[in-house]
Amino acid sequence: MDIESLVYPAFENEIKRGEFIVCDIGELRLFWSFAYNQDGQRLKQHFDQVIQQITMQGSLAALYKKYVLTMAKLVNVNTL
Repeated sequence: MDIESLVYPAFENEIKRGEFIVCDIGELRLFWSFAYNQDGQRLKQHFDQVIQQITMQGSLAALYKKYVLTMAKLVNVNTL
């Protein structure tokens, strides 16, 4: 999760951007979860396909840029 997109707007009226810095001190591994049934499996397959497609097209990166978010590393949990 990109905390900068939450911090800067929360303090934009009280603190000027040059008065503090935001730095990475750790990383959270967040996972999407789907119901453990046939519908959940179909939804997971669709989700995986669309994420791969929009990543390859550059659309996902464009959304992150548009909303001033830091691009997360996408990891295939099946390879962990």
